[in-house]
Amino acid sequence: MPSSQKYDLIFGLGAACSCTQMLRKKGLQFSSYPFDWLFGSSFNKRIDMLTSDFVDFIRQEDLEYTGANNGQSKHLCDIYYNKANDITFNHDFPANIPLNQSFSQVREKYMRRSRRLISQISSSRRILAVWLETPNCSDKLTDASVLLTGWQKLRSRFPNTEIDLLYISNSQTTSEEKPYPHICIIRTDYTRYGAEPHVVNTRPLVKILSAYKLNCPLFNPSLQLPFFDKLLLSLFPFRKLRRKLIGKYDEQ
Repeated sequence: MPSSQKYDLIFGLGAACSCTQMLRKKGLQFSSYPFDWLFGSSFNKRIDMLTSDFVDFIRQEDLEYTGANNGQSKHLCDIYYNKANDITFNHDFPANIPLNQSFSQVREKYMRRSRRLISQISSSRRILAVWLETPNCSDKLTDASVLLTGWQKLRSRFPNTEIDLLYISNSQTTSEEKPYPHICIIRTDYTRYGAEPHVVNTRPLVKILSAYKLNCPLFNPSLQLPFFDKLLLSLFPFRKLRRKLIGKYDEQ
């Protein structure tokens, strides 16, 4: 990758919620995108979903109920597995609400996020797509050509956008590899020992992501705020409050 690590858009491809959580923690992502709070499917399958413009990404007939009462007490959700693309929806369907009553609203939310991501990639000069393995990942990256294939598909779909891929893999040894132009693989230990196996240790990830920046993040196209609203929000002195207010606009 070039030495300048600045991008117009940075977003997570997967593999789970921890990816977008880290990007948001570092101020690298402000809007919600379709892969943010999902689990399952492979790197290549997610690339195919993106490059097909998320056609048939979520259909009611593909969903299988797999559990209830996931999440915090104030936001309990039923869990649905998408047998067509191997995606699990843990945080979207309100608990104890029949699928035929909740589906249309969830589908519209994901279509909105999909359109947002496609539009922002297309309008950006340079983007970074990030994949963060879960610490307990059983499908470890062994062949970097998988990433090259994914990058080529993205480049074909968005020929006017310069695209970089950052793949972060959990490993007891730390290394950085650049097997191809525009592709970077970083291996480090981010297991949070003593916690649930999928929970990440944020410290090494914060260090990795500190090398990446957004061009003019306040006015980045990912912020769907009117000009003067952005300006006013930028004046809030407390970062957490500022992010919370911004989130009210962009969480959808």
